[in-house]
Amino acid sequence: MNLIAKRKLIQYLGIFLIFSLIGHFLSFYFYDQSLNRVEDQEMIGFYNDFGVLNLGFSLSIGILPFLYLTVKKLSFLKSKIELIAFVILTISSGVFLWQYRILKINESLRLDPNQKPIDFDDLQLESYWFIGLLLGSILSLIIFKLINKVSKQTKNIW
Repeated sequence: MNLIAKRKLIQYLGIFLIFSLIGHFLSFYFYDQSLNRVEDQEMIGFYNDFGVLNLGFSLSIGILPFLYLTVKKLSFLKSKIELIAFVILTISSGVFLWQYRILKINESLRLDPNQKPIDFDDLQLESYWFIGLLLGSILSLIIFKLINKVSKQTKNIW
């Protein structure tokens, strides 16, 4: 491995660690907001610690630069507007699936009020968040590929 490749690898690992650290600090806000949106909070039990949950959410935030890098390489992104569009699509799809999961939790609690408390670990909020981020990345990849294809075709016409 040459010096440039090692430097890029260290740079990418540093970016991953920085984003994961940001995700670690945001995870408390994420779970607090999640609990505030659950209608019957007494039905949520806390049997385990938040270590694994924080790690899952932190890693999902840490993977964002790599998702962007993948989309950039596969769809040849060039401008800052495309970067902003990628961030908006990815984060909004993550938020959409996360809120969808909370909606389903509230629905299940309304349908069966006599059920025993649900363990907070079993809510899998960070998994829905992460899947939303992946789907948003795939969606932005498809959109940017189509935009590039259409722009190449229109250039050939003129």
